[in-house]
Amino acid sequence: MNISVIGLGKVGSAMVAVFASKGFDIWGYDTNKTTLDSLRKNLPIIPEPGVANLLSTHKEKIEFTETLSEAVDNSEISFIIVPTPSDHQGFFDSTFVEDAIIGIINALKPNKRHAIVVSSTIMPGAMKRISANISALIFANDISIDIQLIYSPEFIALGNVVNNLLKPQFCLIGSDSNILESDRWAASLTSDIKSRITNAEAPIHMVTFESAEIAKISCNTFLTTKITYANLISQLTDKIPGANVGEVFEVLHSDDRIGSRFFSPGLGYGGPCLPRDNRALGNLLDQLQIPSALPFATHDFNESLVIQILNSSKANQLSEGDSLVILGLAYKIDTSSLIESHALKIANAFQKKGIAVRAHDFLVDFSSKELNFLDHGSNSLDKKLLENAQGILISHGDPRYREFLSGEIINNKILIDPWGIIDGF
Repeated sequence: MNISVIGLGKVGSAMVAVFASKGFDIWGYDTNKTTLDSLRKNLPIIPEPGVANLLSTHKEKIEFTETLSEAVDNSEISFIIVPTPSDHQGFFDSTFVEDAIIGIINALKPNKRHAIVVSSTIMPGAMKRISANISALIFANDISIDIQLIYSPEFIALGNVVNNLLKPQFCLIGSDSNILESDRWAASLTSDIKSRITNAEAPIHMVTFESAEIAKISCNTFLTTKITYANLISQLTDKIPGANVGEVFEVLHSDDRIGSRFFSPGLGYGGPCLPRDNRALGNLLDQLQIPSALPFATHDFNESLVIQILNSSKANQLSEGDSLVILGLAYKIDTSSLIESHALKIANAFQKKGIAVRAHDFLVDFSSKELNFLDHGSNSLDKKLLENAQGILISHGDPRYREFLSGEIINNKILIDPWGIIDGF
């Protein structure tokens, strides 16, 4: 089977690599020539573990093109994974998705059958509106093609995209309710592809467009609530004499109704998905006149964690002219992304207080202009990073930092350790 992937960013390039590894013939399309040239050398623009190796290993199954019609002509199904940036209301703008769909329709030869799968995250109600617009376009222009639209978002985390695509918790396939129980050939085709990618080990949910859209945004926003609640309980524990954070969470983690995933104290959530999804849900509830305090409260508490670090007794021991080393600058481990990074916000705030900030991160590109304010940045763990530093902030729960800081290296230094890396909770 031939598949085209429209949009070759951090997720799209991984989809190309994973699909090819499962034996599909893949056509990758993007409007950015630099991206295409890099991928032809098996190098994604945004590094993601495993992608470059899969691209190289299965390069005979992959073609990259700057011509959309070439990708569409040579495939039976197209997966669209283009940006859906947040608009001024905090909603996801699906303009690029709609442009891609129209481009595919214009590229299709008469009477050809083609499935179009939207994998980009969109707002609830968007697929129904897009489907209606596309049907009107086809009717108005008397276009003789046979297409069906599918909404099948991916549930991935940066730093683990390949594994998330190969071994998802489940696969979600949304269809127009009018065809869900009738001739749903596009949904069946999408299901067959997902089964092959996951070795039929992941359950597949075939639902309406609307159910899929709500399920997608609900998964992410539930995680924001869970992360925030863990930090709330951590703060409560800190205020009660005799209580121990490690003991409290050992108990909570043992309850299978709660579990340990995304439920440990530390810094707040960040990245390109969770913060904006949470804001989008809150604004959507508000628009629909549904009491919407929960997502907004979650967002506000998450942002307050930065202030609480800055106002902590240990942080207040640092004075103008002192030096602070931050270990972990991306929004989480195993990624280079700085989007909505709490560590970056904290670093900026300390620098504005006149404190020289040095930082380490295993993956972040320290040549970025965004990081020009740093006194020093490094991808290598070196004890020289800590020389003459008065403070250390461990902003990632990475066990390598525990090993690095063992022994006398942290003696006489102010240690800010929200993840309990050294304290052990």
